[in-house]
Amino acid sequence: MKSFLVTFQNVVRWGIYPLAMTLATVLFFQLQTSDGNFLLATILPVWACLALIIWAEWFIPFQSEWKPKWQDWKLDGTYVIFIQTILPQVLTWLTALFILRWWSGLDLPIHQWWPHHWSIGWQEISVILISDLLRYGLHCLSHTWTPLWKLHAVHHSVLKMYWLNTARFHPVEKSLQFLMDVLPFMLLGISEEVIALHLVLYGVNGFFQHCNADVRFGWLNYIVSSTELHRWHHSQHAKESNNKNTGLRVSSLLKTMHRPYPSKGTILCNPISRSRVGIQNLMHLSVNHFCFTMSPAVPRHNPSSSR
Repeated sequence: MKSFLVTFQNVVRWGIYPLAMTLATVLFFQLQTSDGNFLLATILPVWACLALIIWAEWFIPFQSEWKPKWQDWKLDGTYVIFIQTILPQVLTWLTALFILRWWSGLDLPIHQWWPHHWSIGWQEISVILISDLLRYGLHCLSHTWTPLWKLHAVHHSVLKMYWLNTARFHPVEKSLQFLMDVLPFMLLGISEEVIALHLVLYGVNGFFQHCNADVRFGWLNYIVSSTELHRWHHSQHAKESNNKNTGLRVSSLLKTMHRPYPSKGTILCNPISRSRVGIQNLMHLSVNHFCFTMSPAVPRHNPSSSR
């Protein structure tokens, strides 16, 4: 019985990510309505995969010290409601109401730039690569340019990693991410189906990045922004932190991806110290209230040296 449990745990470690991404894609296409409403097709696949992730955190936990307490649920739940849910809806509404109306009035031939005749699969791959390239640039600036680091520090204020705090972002940074993830493709006139599928896959992958489950990716680490690599990115130690992790497909191509191999003394492999994530310079601050988002207090020196 014990050997079966160990075998099953290994199967879950290696198989849950491809299973979840496949499930999200299948559900997305199955839940589309004939009238072009993508609401259920966008929400339910993410919820289904989220249930798998929460179960995995219980079945194969990575770090027992990272189990959230009520204080964590309250803070990160607030971020999910306001930053991850309401803010993107407001930005989409404002874009449709003002920017797209103005843009369509210019009568520019920009819609012809996108290969609308391609299959949804090839269009989706193109959207992912372009979005990653844009996010890669933004993320690099967020770690090297102090004004952006003051915003991005909110995300790195987490002292433990579990599925819910993937939403911990400053609202201004979340708005900038919207400019990279959604707005360019709306201006190009890409179909709602392609954009909606992109948001589903990006959302599921984002919850995996922060999950407190001992999942393994192997060669997929060179293709997706994985859980294993994102933990290194949140290390308090700059030498163990991968500043380019968000745009991993791009960082793989540019050879800026950094993946420390397990060795004696590395904080995320040593069972005594591997829970040390966050920002050393912010350890004296209280990050257990939502007001921290409005005016993050961060180190004044070069942000790249603090990470």
